[in-house]
Amino acid sequence: MTQEPAPRPEQNAASAALHWSVAKNLQEVALASERYVDVAARSGHVHRTDLHALNEILRNQDSDAPITASELAGRLGLSAPATTALIDRLVDHGHVRRARDKRDGRRVALFATDEARTTGGRLFRPLGAALSTMSSAYTTDELRLIDGFLARAAATIERAAASHTG
Repeated sequence: MTQEPAPRPEQNAASAALHWSVAKNLQEVALASERYVDVAARSGHVHRTDLHALNEILRNQDSDAPITASELAGRLGLSAPATTALIDRLVDHGHVRRARDKRDGRRVALFATDEARTTGGRLFRPLGAALSTMSSAYTTDELRLIDGFLARAAATIERAAASHTG
């Protein structure tokens, strides 16, 4: 696991302004991403929560750690009845199936279908292509730096969110 870098002693006004600008731009990226999810959900005739759920299911499935309904509820901040309704809707649309976890047959896990991947690709491929075009202006070393920063920023945001939930 990578250790968080120690803060640098730079405390001048230009440095403080740059730190603020980075934080502000991260907020802008988060807001723009949420707007994109809204537009993609409307164009795909699905709920935005469905897209967030599918993202969680796919991320876990792709890392060979299938997610259960209760784990999904916790990640999305939904009640058990709301999660059941969400999963039923995804199953009815052919995006998700319930199945026993191969590693632990007592667990019923959620798995995205090929249809879900097709729909996700249709909705998010334009964004991926635009980001790929934008990032092609950077060198490999610059992209490594940006990638590391974004990974640490995401982990920091997750920890900050967890601190609010007790």
